[in-house]
Amino acid sequence: MKKLSVLFFIFFAMQNLLTAQRSSYKAAMASRVFADSSGNLHSLGDIIEQQKGKAVYLDFWATWCMPCLQSMPAAKSLAQNLKDLPISFVYIALDDNPVQWRAVIEKMGISASPTRFHYRAARREAEPVLAAFYAHAIPHYVIFDKSGRPVAPHATSPAEKATEKKLRKLAKAKGG
Repeated sequence: MKKLSVLFFIFFAMQNLLTAQRSSYKAAMASRVFADSSGNLHSLGDIIEQQKGKAVYLDFWATWCMPCLQSMPAAKSLAQNLKDLPISFVYIALDDNPVQWRAVIEKMGISASPTRFHYRAARREAEPVLAAFYAHAIPHYVIFDKSGRPVAPHATSPAEKATEKKLRKLAKAKGG
């Protein structure tokens, strides 16, 4: 009887945790904290919805983050390799300074294009979204399928062959 009570308690606790995580994820996806280059605010849900029908490779980064900057040439190469497939690359910078943000995008040669999209938010404003993906450090990558579901909340870096392979597979998949 004691074992049954313990199992019930564990099940109940896990159910509550999963319910809390789902509501946290929904709230995070609806939070309008990401500014585009014109200063218009968007939620991550809106950003991903705009890319429906395409796989999305999301890159959380910052202009002051050396590992983030070091991965940008690989990200640029990955986007070039996959340019003919239905894949979008969304870059979300965790920066307060929009001038520096634009300058780094230009310097790295990853300006907006039909497959590249840039947004910016202060880290403190983006914290609920990062928490929803358990992103405790940057760079952090997330892959969404064509229907907008996160299928790899801890995706591999753009330099890894597994990233290109997963994106190609999602791009060729029917539906979601």
